[in-house]
Amino acid sequence: MATTTQAEIDLALASTYLPGLKALIQTTAILIFMHLLETHNFTFAQACIVSGSVLFADRLSFPSRILDANGMSCAVLIAYAANAARSELNDGLVLLHLIFDCFWSFTAIILQAQHLFPSEISLNVRYFIKSMAPLVFSFFLGAHAFIAFQEESVVAYYIRGCGFIIASVIATYSNLSQHVEIECISFSTTIQLFTPALYIDWHLCVLFLVCSVLISIGTLTKERNKHPVTPMCSVKTEKAMDDEVLLRFQQAKALQRRE
Repeated sequence: MATTTQAEIDLALASTYLPGLKALIQTTAILIFMHLLETHNFTFAQACIVSGSVLFADRLSFPSRILDANGMSCAVLIAYAANAARSELNDGLVLLHLIFDCFWSFTAIILQAQHLFPSEISLNVRYFIKSMAPLVFSFFLGAHAFIAFQEESVVAYYIRGCGFIIASVIATYSNLSQHVEIECISFSTTIQLFTPALYIDWHLCVLFLVCSVLISIGTLTKERNKHPVTPMCSVKTEKAMDDEVLLRFQQAKALQRRE
């Protein structure tokens, strides 16, 4: 029975995967809607405001379960607007920007791959995610306000936005289906792990998305070898996950002191 801190998710039901499908369809629809508005004499600002209003109405009317489909679409829309503003910058520091994007991507990849590390390292990485990752994410994202963005085709941004959604959805369900220690990825953690795909160089973005999907598949394969797949999965609230991670980290530290 579901409680205030825990609910049961039946992974055998097709309806369980509807939030992930909704996120992908909704994001694609918003990008197409933005493009249509711009081609019909709407300014870019007007297109963003109208699209944001549609997402706001959807959030109030149809709240998401399991993963925040509406929040993911909002993240794509915000990145679309931010990159449009960045395209007006022209500082010529292409190599420096590429190095900076590599650091951000590598950091996100390391955090995504936490479940592939040995258990002792994995626990420390999880604690790092809850404590330092938000600061690291904010630094890299804020720094991109000063990094020029090369204009790309509409199709390229469809791939960028939808790739972000697909990578986030696959990671979420791979964690849910295999009962990993942190049993579902909260929206804030999803943003921290996969947002680089929305802002970094296009070629690096493709490589980042491929690595992200491969890591999710690797996590799924590793956990499947350890535990039998069961149709029911317990989903904890973000506060419950924070408490569990902190408790496990403290227990590990206490054990190290005794040794």
